[in-house]
Amino acid sequence: MILSLDPLAGQARYRLAGLELNQTALRGRTYPSLRSEIELHLIDTGVVSARTCVLGAHLLLSGVAPEFLVQDIPDSLRCMRAYAWLLFKQGVLQAEALARGMARHLTFIDLVSLANADVPADEQPWREHCATAALIDWAGEQSAYPHADLEALKQQLTPRLHALKEASAALQTSLTTRHAIALADLQRVLPGQALLDQACLYWAGGPTKPPPYRPDKGRQKMSLVELHMSGHLQPLGPEWRSSDARVPLAALKHSFARLSPVEPQFSDAAAAHIQRIKSAYALAIQYLLWQLPLADRQFLAQADLQLLVLRLPAKGPLADESPTGENGAHRALRRACAGDSPTQGALLRTVSADQSHRREPTPAQRIETRRAAPGHHQRQSHQCPATEHAVHRHCARD
Repeated sequence: MILSLDPLAGQARYRLAGLELNQTALRGRTYPSLRSEIELHLIDTGVVSARTCVLGAHLLLSGVAPEFLVQDIPDSLRCMRAYAWLLFKQGVLQAEALARGMARHLTFIDLVSLANADVPADEQPWREHCATAALIDWAGEQSAYPHADLEALKQQLTPRLHALKEASAALQTSLTTRHAIALADLQRVLPGQALLDQACLYWAGGPTKPPPYRPDKGRQKMSLVELHMSGHLQPLGPEWRSSDARVPLAALKHSFARLSPVEPQFSDAAAAHIQRIKSAYALAIQYLLWQLPLADRQFLAQADLQLLVLRLPAKGPLADESPTGENGAHRALRRACAGDSPTQGALLRTVSADQSHRREPTPAQRIETRRAAPGHHQRQSHQCPATEHAVHRHCARD
């Protein structure tokens, strides 16, 4: 039946009824988009009718590119461009080598796990063969790839994977708080001292001499950590008293001079954190754009660009949004890059007057093309896909 649809089936890799699936124009497309392209090609060339195009595509893909039939492929996975695709394709090759047609019964996660699983020493050459075949497909070569070039490609790929893994970790890292800095400093100066966070310190200056640092409404006592955060332990006013014998202020007071001011430490930590976040965003956006199909990348080079950040409406003053100093826009962008909030995050909009369609991300974090009236602008928005974050730790290993 397959030969009746395509008499040359199986004679060339990724060639399906005359359509080259690994051509430059199709690299970087998502699997739902490519599946539609294949079905339209089969109809246009008269291989199948519109009624049987789904079945015909399934039969032909089962032999030429069985990865198209895998279950639960993330919509954000870019074919032959994403680093995650390397591990996915390796898993497909391993599954098909074990049993013809096995891949279509497995899920994307199953195949990633299969590619990453430990194998006995005698099976290691077979696993490396599948990994190399996937790397050659990803590199875009049809013929035998010179061994020296493969090694050079691996040497270039490995640091990129590690850099993306570090960027992913940076986006998940929270900003160090003043509380954490003050607590660590007190533990350094007062090792073994208990109740550093215990609110047992009160002001005994009387009504005519109010405390320099007032607690929250309804609270009358403070902790050593809170006083250190506010800068009132160096020096400590004589009006402060302890209501707990386990926090002897008189005995501890001489050690407070060795404490370091919290605010400069927090400022340095915040500056370093912001720089790490900026670098991580830059790398994530660069990688996201690099995955796009060639036509989209060429369009980006010519169109007007706007980087937008989507966030929920503010519920109060910006300074009051987060006790850690992370504002709503930053939080929205970090959550979107982590895959936690598809309705918030960063959008890259491209505008060109001579285009007649636009692309926008759906809540499922895929890029969907919509036709518009001729002469309208093209708006092309992209979100950082969660797929990569889930498999970077696997890809870096290979």
